[in-house]
Amino acid sequence: MRSLVLAASGLVGVCANKHAFDTFTVVSRPVDLRYSEVHQRMQEPIELPQEIRDKYLGYDMAIRNFHVDVIERDPLTGAERSVPLSEAYNHHYISFMGPKKTLDWLYEKMNEQMDPNDVTSPQQAALLNADLNQHAEEEEDAQSEEKEEMPMVIRQLDGHDLHMLGSCHGMGGRGMRMLQNKYGEESMDKVVQFGGASGAEFRHNPHPYPKPYAQVVKQPEALAAILHLINTIDKDHEAEYSPLLECPCTPQRDFDLEHQKIDGKDPRPPFTCSKSMLEKGNTACRLETYEGGFRCCEHGVFLVDTDKTDVYSSPAARFFFKFTFETERIKKSDEKKAAEAAEETAEGETHRLRGALVRAAEGEEEDTIPLRPVACCDVTGDLESFGNIEYDVPQCPEGTPNERCLHVLSTVQYVDTWKSFGPYNVTADPDDLVDLVYASAHIHAGGVRLDLIDEQTGQLLCSTEPQYGEGVDAGDEKNYVVGIKPCIWGPPPLPPPPRFRKGDKLRTVATYDASKKRHGVMSLWLMSGADVPKKA
Repeated sequence: MRSLVLAASGLVGVCANKHAFDTFTVVSRPVDLRYSEVHQRMQEPIELPQEIRDKYLGYDMAIRNFHVDVIERDPLTGAERSVPLSEAYNHHYISFMGPKKTLDWLYEKMNEQMDPNDVTSPQQAALLNADLNQHAEEEEDAQSEEKEEMPMVIRQLDGHDLHMLGSCHGMGGRGMRMLQNKYGEESMDKVVQFGGASGAEFRHNPHPYPKPYAQVVKQPEALAAILHLINTIDKDHEAEYSPLLECPCTPQRDFDLEHQKIDGKDPRPPFTCSKSMLEKGNTACRLETYEGGFRCCEHGVFLVDTDKTDVYSSPAARFFFKFTFETERIKKSDEKKAAEAAEETAEGETHRLRGALVRAAEGEEEDTIPLRPVACCDVTGDLESFGNIEYDVPQCPEGTPNERCLHVLSTVQYVDTWKSFGPYNVTADPDDLVDLVYASAHIHAGGVRLDLIDEQTGQLLCSTEPQYGEGVDAGDEKNYVVGIKPCIWGPPPLPPPPRFRKGDKLRTVATYDASKKRHGVMSLWLMSGADVPKKA
């Protein structure tokens, strides 16, 4: 059965129950950017509202839904305005929630790894240092108690680990699961990473998790976010959308082909295209042919030629991310009790899942089934490579009819083994089972469709087309991808979650408009699933 592609309004009845959700908002620290400048950093963690911390003390938090916006504030009145993508382009964001102390340590470690090559001029270096010094002074003033020593699991994180958390690999939770696999599940088991399809489509990309499923936070105290934002304010460009969203490599980027470096450091992420893409010579697969994309979009860079464009004479614009959560308090024992109650039946269904789904459908109390990221899928990867994250779409030959001017890329990957997560030489048991609950596509401007297919049966699991804007307001920006509806499975009236062995295979088929060359596009499935307990 093909899953339903539902708008948020289609899930209100599914998620409704006799208990009202708690709703609260967290606004990020300011992001100050000049024209074409990139912000790509973790911000200092922000505590959740005091009333929420008090209410959830000693309880787990079930995140049932969340919404994201990018705003600006009037400095005099405090009035908020949603900022359109034509002014501030959300390349992606990655959110973490958990114990404040753990998030503070993670933030501190990421600052230690700050690369001096991430700034491109003395002016930008001065601005960045001033910002860091201000935060350091604020942190010092706020701490009256003796600082607790950073645990070993945080101290031993290396630059690659932190990059996997903060780059596009982190969007679907890959980075956090890599670290838990590398250092042990208990290393950061109280930190939850989430985001769904977290790029330009963020305003129309709902995240309602149907009960009994939820993102479960064991110690909800603070929120930290890695924000990848580009100042795109330019009323003079004549393109259908800002060319900056493709992150062009400017003359200021130093390509060292002999040592395979960009600005003196290894490309991040490393080039890891599938065998098929390498054979086809996709220009995003090698530094020698790389023209634009995430690897030229690091923190502090400018995406215009600064020898020709003065980016410092005008003041920086100030933006904020605004996160709104709908949550529910659950007992800490729910997960344990649910796991203990799990027992395989002759039909292969667990009592835990069956009972929870029935109770949810009847509006009764139910065990909460925690969700976690599922490894698959990136169309630039295959069974041996976890993927390059991005690729280029070549322009179709002149004279090609419009209906045939398409670029189609297809690949097959494992559902949830560690080969899909990267080079840590550890694999999950391919026979372990996982139920797929939420799948959201992430594609860029020019994207036409993304399909998810069960390779074993040929069954179409999810097919989604991006929503393009038609106006100028935030959420309706003409020619920009402004929304993507996810595929969601759960209790009736939703179709039941498809169950897979982790070693099963899924096919991703990505279709882009090829009327012009496009750089650094992505075709990712960002999915959440629930582990099926093993038979005792």
